[in-house]
Amino acid sequence: MLKARKLIAVSLIFSIIIVSFLFSCSSSQNNADSDSEAREPNPDGGVILDESNENDNAETEPEITVDIPDVNYNGEEFKILYPSDWGLYENYTFALEDIGEAMNDSLYKALRDVEERVNIKIVPSGDGIGISEIYTALRKDVAAGDNTYDLALTHCIADLGAIVSSNLLYNWNDMPVCDFDKPYWNQSINELLSVKGVLYYAANDFLLPDPNAIFFNKTLLQNYALESPYELVKSGKWTWDKLAEMAKPVSLDLNGDGLFDKEDQYGFSGEQDWMFTSVLHACDQYIIKKDAEDYPNLDLMTEKTINIIQKMYDLVYTENKSYMTAFDSNQYLNMIFHTGRILFQMDTLHRAEAYRAFDIDFGILPYPKYDDAQKDYISTNWAGLMCVPINVTSPEKTGVVAELLGYEYRKTVFPAFYDVLLSSKLSRDDESVEMLDIIYNNCVYDFGIAFGQFNAMQYVVSSLLNRRDTDFVSFYERNNTSVQRIYNRVYEDILKNIED
Repeated sequence: MLKARKLIAVSLIFSIIIVSFLFSCSSSQNNADSDSEAREPNPDGGVILDESNENDNAETEPEITVDIPDVNYNGEEFKILYPSDWGLYENYTFALEDIGEAMNDSLYKALRDVEERVNIKIVPSGDGIGISEIYTALRKDVAAGDNTYDLALTHCIADLGAIVSSNLLYNWNDMPVCDFDKPYWNQSINELLSVKGVLYYAANDFLLPDPNAIFFNKTLLQNYALESPYELVKSGKWTWDKLAEMAKPVSLDLNGDGLFDKEDQYGFSGEQDWMFTSVLHACDQYIIKKDAEDYPNLDLMTEKTINIIQKMYDLVYTENKSYMTAFDSNQYLNMIFHTGRILFQMDTLHRAEAYRAFDIDFGILPYPKYDDAQKDYISTNWAGLMCVPINVTSPEKTGVVAELLGYEYRKTVFPAFYDVLLSSKLSRDDESVEMLDIIYNNCVYDFGIAFGQFNAMQYVVSSLLNRRDTDFVSFYERNNTSVQRIYNRVYEDILKNIED
């Protein structure tokens, strides 16, 4: 769980833009069990802070600073390996020139500011490199002793365990300069992904987070005189039961043919695949829970998991509340939110940019909670991770640049990214901005996702839904031994790396 950070809502009345982000799947890797086929999740994967005091009446966070040594790298190259064709890396990580487009130019400025601060040349190395090639590139480089890369960016799942098992990475907790207490670093990742003080993957605001969210049609909401979901969120009463309750009266057989199909109206819609994994975390249910020895144990055999699956089954299959689509690598060709006939749409948040093309007055919400007793709204972060090759030439240089990248992207890039998400006049309202703050203020990773190798348990909710099955106990009994073995190996390999 991330440390709660008090954020400032953006008001269009004032000239302050304060945006909160924290840190920050598509692979062909084999599944660990026949009950859930390996798939390629298509999520792509910081905090915006206005450091001015233009409005004396506005509540402000303390000014964020960065602390690095006074260094000059004399124009040396700093090479970053990354999969250029996946997720937010493709368009939202690097910019090589200033082209007069706000998001691109914010990236360009942040990179140039880092370069000028320590006299270094950042060189992205990703042309033609896919997510499945990061592991290969790191392994070859370490084996050859080439010391090519200063930093590498990865997928959220693919090959993370294999990279660890091959002992290819430097321990972030040994990295000079990096101050993980700074707000531009992921505040919880050390606890969630480390083993015995060894942290091979980290995330700061250099990586845009990539959570899921709920989009809603304001016109349908008003037509049916439904409660304000914004107020439900703020009062802590935005739950999956409440969403299902509101979805029920909206579903209609519009053409009167007695069938519910693509031409009708629904209270809820979404892709019946990887985005349902985010429901687990939204309900404060993790795949893995580490014990006192940092041992990663499956934590899904709980009453809560059983109830979550039943809630999702009822939402999807009872009373014609939902219109669901299969996994679609062609970007949701079957989605019908744009027709105005969907009240709540489950989607990946960065696609808010695409929603601008819809003639729909829409708002943005976090995934609902399990119940109103749950304290926080929680979002799964499907963005990638940062790692450092074990043969890195200068850990200090990597630490300095990583620290600066997190700081500069927080200050410069994320305000522009908020504009990307909210540039539609239909979605830009104070409440949607506040909802984004809530979503990004509690993005989480899970050892069970990062090191799961696309196993059955990672997709348990969608797997059972696709089979119209709610028998989680039987599913667990069939799969838990083989899946637990995956996490055991990662743990054991990290211990072996420590010994070596």
